Amino acid sequence: MRCRYFLRLVFSCLYMCLAASPGAVLSAEEINVGGTGIALGTMQRLAEAFNAKNPGVVVKVLPSLGSGGGIKALLGGAIDLALSARPLKEEERAAGAQAVTYANTPYVFAVQSKNPATGVTKQDLVNFYSTAQSQWPDGKRVRLVLREANDHATLLVKSISPQISAALTQAEQRHGIVFVMSDQEAAREIEALDGGFGGTALALILSEKRALKPLNFEGVAPTVANLANGTYPFSSSLLMVTKTGKQKASVERFIKFVQSPAGAKILTELGHVLP
Repeated sequence: MRCRYFLRLVFSCLYMCLAASPGAVLSAEEINVGGTGIALGTMQRLAEAFNAKNPGVVVKVLPSLGSGGGIKALLGGAIDLALSARPLKEEERAAGAQAVTYANTPYVFAVQSKNPATGVTKQDLVNFYSTAQSQWPDGKRVRLVLREANDHATLLVKSISPQISAALTQAEQRHGIVFVMSDQEAAREIEALDGGFGGTALALILSEKRALKPLNFEGVAPTVANLANGTYPFSSSLLMVTKTGKQKASVERFIKFVQSPAGAKILTELGHVLP
């Protein structure tokens, strides 16, 4: 049932894209790309650069499907390239998926740009998740924006410490917590809520020009340089996923472009560390 749902969602997105640009569809080969919301803003920039140099091909980046949804859509034949923020599962490999990591980006704790806070600690996270009364320096209440319990970002936060894991599990049971399904929803909610607080990716903030402030963690800024030198501890690995076997020539060209010096320039400008 979930697979059919994702395929219907993908085909709906494709229909909207086709309706928006019928001329381009008739004159150029299409590559449809979808998956984790973390990657979409940057992938759109990469697609635009690739399209400008390859007039016979149009790369279309779909709205967020999530990592799992993108992989399902790829295996179901609805898209040509999936984007994932987690490793492939064994059942996905068995079904014919293969992946290559193309970049890493800092996973960050974020607030509204106007929030005076500059950083958080492990103890802050325990306090935020365990009580509804936590406040920011300006007196506004901390308002959590959470992902579902099995999301890779939630699991990343819970892995920081047993105390944080227990507090976050407690928060998931609390009445009135805002839960979101996608990375874009999370960013919008944090932007919109006075006192909003949640996790996202530096690449998403930069590529989508979000009005969000990444917070230092234990005094360390979540920068590309600090991720590269190992002082900032949290990141999301980003993978391009294809089906096993020979790819369409256009898909191979786009993957090579992402991995080329021109692609690397865009990636590094938008908050990525190359593998």
